[in-house]
Amino acid sequence: MAVPTPIGRNRRHLIGRRGRAAAATLAVLVTGAVAAYAEFSGSGPGPGGPVAAGSAAIAIPSSTVGPLTPQINPADTTPITVTVDNPGPGALTVGEITGQVRQSSGCQSAWFTVASVAAPGSLAPGQHTYASSVILNDNDRDQKACASQKQTIDWAAH
Repeated sequence: MAVPTPIGRNRRHLIGRRGRAAAATLAVLVTGAVAAYAEFSGSGPGPGGPVAAGSAAIAIPSSTVGPLTPQINPADTTPITVTVDNPGPGALTVGEITGQVRQSSGCQSAWFTVASVAAPGSLAPGQHTYASSVILNDNDRDQKACASQKQTIDWAAH
């Protein structure tokens, strides 16, 4: 019967360290990949902010529309053009684009409905435009403050 030699024990110990080192390296790589995906798939750092993918980013500037008057018929929307800029050298995948009217003095963002833009998918470098719309929903409240001012719509990609 063979008795393990000290060399055999050292070899097993060495393989264990290599295995742990490989596992640690793999964990760092997976964590980096997950963080990069999470950063890209988010909506950016705030209104009209960029959606980042590594060193590339898309930008969706805020839109201004109005003044709007309250509407009862949901078909009476005001068209808006959404501009998406991919300044990077390669295509980026972009999800659904949603907009929200900024809250302003005497005018609540919840009174508005902004149509989302279907996910553009792969977005080549350059500027791209998409159609959307907004409506100030008549809710039987005093909405004169909304009807007399321009509204800013902030966009986010998901």
